[in-house]
Amino acid sequence: MNWLTANRLANLAAVKAHNKLGIDTASYPVDVDAAIDAAGLSLMYRPMPGLFGIYMEANHQRGILVNAGLTAANRRHTAAHELGHHELRHRPDPGRECAIDAGTGRTGNVRGQGELEMTAEAFATWFLMPRKSILAALTDMGIARPTSAAEVYLLSLLLGATYRATCRQLVNVRIVNRAEADAWARIQPARLKRDAATGHALNSTFDMDVWSLLGTGALNVRATVDDLLILGEADATLAAELPGLSRVATHAGATVFRCESAAGPHVLVDATAGRATRITVLDRPLGIYVPGGQSINASTSTELVQ
Repeated sequence: MNWLTANRLANLAAVKAHNKLGIDTASYPVDVDAAIDAAGLSLMYRPMPGLFGIYMEANHQRGILVNAGLTAANRRHTAAHELGHHELRHRPDPGRECAIDAGTGRTGNVRGQGELEMTAEAFATWFLMPRKSILAALTDMGIARPTSAAEVYLLSLLLGATYRATCRQLVNVRIVNRAEADAWARIQPARLKRDAATGHALNSTFDMDVWSLLGTGALNVRATVDDLLILGEADATLAAELPGLSRVATHAGATVFRCESAAGPHVLVDATAGRATRITVLDRPLGIYVPGGQSINASTSTELVQ
């Protein structure tokens, strides 16, 4: 099997799964945890050194284990990959390790795992990034297509997908050409995070993201604890009043906030610009997924108007 065939099979399976599991593909990000629950599977996040995830069966109950130590995007991708095994009717096999793209090339470790891993990997990409979801995010960003690696990085954050998978999927859905995507994919995410931080020094770029929300449209931001939000003057004035966020620096008109604890959703309304940004900060998941819990982080909702 080649990647063209794997993508064709996975695209069809993802569309079927979206419809069956009640996923609104015209919005973003796709709630993969809720989808796994809707599929009748148990979902647990736990530390699993050396593993990404497992699709398994015990006592006639099928479920998915995801390594809680992964980055946010890789957790979501792994969960979707394992859901792909279920939706593609692959046999549960705890001995078959999830092998996602670790950045070593187009196929990462997947090709060596055979057809099952290739189709599950392709399913994860199509499930998390259907064309309608990508277009919805681009519309909220105020652009028709990305023209820089920085825009692709922000798009990947909004979609809850890995940066390089987003580069490739933009080609699959015919929004950008392969030459552009390949050039962007060669740029290290660590560099993009430092660039987005607008002069704020980062102690580490591992397991955190930098959301540059300067001059953007009305976005649905689902950040994780320890992420940084870069806000303009109007939004920063509002964000200073919100729980869960702490101001850490101001550089050249941009204010840096650290996501300290789960909070939101908060809505920052800029009446002058005619836009509203929705910000939710999520805890790192650990333990059994409970519908209405981790994926929403139910807490006080706030709307502030500038």
